[in-house]
Amino acid sequence: MAVKQGAVPFALKDEAGKYLPQVLPDLDWRALVPRWGALPGPCESGSLRHICRGICLESLMRRLALAAALVLSAAPLAAQEPTDAQIAFVEGSVLSIFYHEFGHALIDILRLPVLGQEEDAADILSVVLTNTLWKEDMARETAWAAATSWRMMADEAGEVDEESYAGVHGLDLQRHYTTVCLFYGANPDARADFVEEFALPADRAEGCPDEYALAAESWGIYLDEMAADAPGTAITMEVDPADRISILLGDEVAALNQYFALPEGLTVKLESCGEENAFYHPSDKTITFCTEYVDYLWEQAEQAGL
Repeated sequence: MAVKQGAVPFALKDEAGKYLPQVLPDLDWRALVPRWGALPGPCESGSLRHICRGICLESLMRRLALAAALVLSAAPLAAQEPTDAQIAFVEGSVLSIFYHEFGHALIDILRLPVLGQEEDAADILSVVLTNTLWKEDMARETAWAAATSWRMMADEAGEVDEESYAGVHGLDLQRHYTTVCLFYGANPDARADFVEEFALPADRAEGCPDEYALAAESWGIYLDEMAADAPGTAITMEVDPADRISILLGDEVAALNQYFALPEGLTVKLESCGEENAFYHPSDKTITFCTEYVDYLWEQAEQAGL
């Protein structure tokens, strides 16, 4: 769960015109991480990261479509048309939380072992997918939004009470620093500014490349298996053409179906829940993203002065 404390189907092709799933099985997720060598630059070949994030034109067109959707869906809480920075913040936060809930779904559907808190494992997958599925500038927007949102939640909550310590989630401030650490660790040479901007302690920053390497290798085992059978059709969503956030999530559902084939069905919903939240229901294999959470993210963007 992501609870606070207190369109057109998208298909990528490579340079040879092959659909993305046809080239995924031959790629190695471990090529993404510093432990096994230097990371490739934008639009270079040789890794899954290149295939998913280095198709410059298609990636840009997809991101522009998401941005357009959010411009048209400015929440009623915003009195004026949102700024570009506000759009980027809400867009990145929605994607980050969606990837988190997708992690819960994978743990359930694939019956994955979890050596630790499940919420931590889902947070980690969110950063791995953010780093892997997007080009550098777009991945930065998503990671920055996620880290900033967690920091704002921590500041809003103020002093941590005993109930928060007893909860299944890590503390908001911990989730903030873990997001910063993992995203920085995925490409430390290019992301030192994340350490500085978010004041990540030097002792933690030193180990972040190894933290991300372990995260990518661990999740990569299971992502590789699903990619080998892609494309899939298991993830579904009934998109409301009048709701642009619904279109945004629907586009992401279509993209994930191109990347991965799940062995069981997974439904995604955007609906009112009566709370600012997002969650996965194992009983009916459903990810629910609450409209109240979307409204809250617009509020955060405005409060941040973006």
